[in-house]
Amino acid sequence: MTVRAPVYMLAPLGETYKQVYPFSAQGVTEINDLAGYAFALNPNPRIEIGGTNGTLAAGQPFVDTWWSAGASTTDVTNFDTAAETPNVFKVTDNYSNIRIVYDSVTLPTGDTNNTQYPLYLYSPDGTEVNAGFRAMSVTDFIDTFVLPVLDSFGGGGQTFQKSGTYYMTTSAAPANATIIGTAALNQEANVAAYAASSIPETPTQNNNITTYSIAKVNYPATTSVLWEGATAPLLYDLPMYFDSGTESIKQHTPATWAALLNPFLRFYLGGGSSAHTISYNVNGADGVTNGTVFTDTAITTAGSTYNTRFVNADDYRTQEFPTGTATVQGASKAFKIHQGALSTLVAFASGPYSASASSNGLSGSCNSTFNVRNTGVCDATGTSGNPGTSSGLPDTWLITGAAADYEVRFTYTQTLNGGGTVTSAGNGVWLNCGTTRTWKVSDSSNTIGTNNILGFLEIRDVATLTIQSSTTVDMSADQDP
Repeated sequence: MTVRAPVYMLAPLGETYKQVYPFSAQGVTEINDLAGYAFALNPNPRIEIGGTNGTLAAGQPFVDTWWSAGASTTDVTNFDTAAETPNVFKVTDNYSNIRIVYDSVTLPTGDTNNTQYPLYLYSPDGTEVNAGFRAMSVTDFIDTFVLPVLDSFGGGGQTFQKSGTYYMTTSAAPANATIIGTAALNQEANVAAYAASSIPETPTQNNNITTYSIAKVNYPATTSVLWEGATAPLLYDLPMYFDSGTESIKQHTPATWAALLNPFLRFYLGGGSSAHTISYNVNGADGVTNGTVFTDTAITTAGSTYNTRFVNADDYRTQEFPTGTATVQGASKAFKIHQGALSTLVAFASGPYSASASSNGLSGSCNSTFNVRNTGVCDATGTSGNPGTSSGLPDTWLITGAAADYEVRFTYTQTLNGGGTVTSAGNGVWLNCGTTRTWKVSDSSNTIGTNNILGFLEIRDVATLTIQSSTTVDMSADQDP
């Protein structure tokens, strides 16, 4: 690893002409404090609320519980009893709004002669110290300005080093952050809004107790000792570089520095390095809580909810209203940020898998069926007259978490003889594991020969699209007369 000292120019005290100086180690550290500014301009991954881009963050939905008034009744002779009046009832809203978008980014390779990268001093002939300028190579730039800052984005929090990352907040105007959108609401029945004198009341009358939003950390303009504002004049705050267009030496501005650094950060933090990739989830095994924890509260019905309203001798009305006090419903959920490789949460531990079926002289067709079930198990099944054999099955593929947080892909080739058929959930396509996926090869003919499916099975998480496990699957069916 080669760390270079970029150069800046400064006029010594009392002199007119500027001289060239290398940045000290402290100076390089201060330059690296601007990494958050560069990343926040165009982060990867990024979070969107709603829409169809990317994938839903694992661990959703957030569940909001509240109570609604029952339907009202009207009678022309007397009040319906409490037993005859519809009860208040519990309602839940499920929020799955958080989507994580990873852009496919390649590692920058530099321009001709690497002139866009900072200049440093070197000895052209090996004898004179600091006698010439040379542009950093792409490797020098990565070693000096990229690798040292990558780990600062993980770990959670809202400091300037975390700029471009996301957290959950209940503030409508968080400091140094931009609200991306609403992740979930916590509503409660507005008990005071219901009145017997207004029967029939609208069943749902809620207070929005808390709005949980996702916010992106921004870079505060006064944080870095090098920062003077995007439009302020700079003295020697950022490194010098050679502008090949004008064939002159120039000084990087915050805008040009961010444009240079951002693609590197997007590559490494957005999937280019498993050790540095940022991911987000809700209540997952990986990561740390980032921001406010979601808590669902509801007015718990207590005491009498039965109400009556006399309108006239031909109009007796009743209705039950929510009443009681707010209590926590279910478990809270945390929005988490994680940096690095994900824990092993799924695995085809007993693979490779095989499943075969043969009629063995019995009447009737036979089939061999392979299932990736939404209960977290892989297994093989068959039909009547099919004793069947298998290897490695059944096997538990889901170690912890929800099946819907993963996708499976089976890429296979098939060999069919007369009477052979294949029923397929899909070939070479990613399918969400929240639904059981099935592949079947059948034989309904006395034609000599075996019908076969042979392929490669993979599973990945939907948050980062990282493949977690893989194995082979061999399926065959043969009806012997």
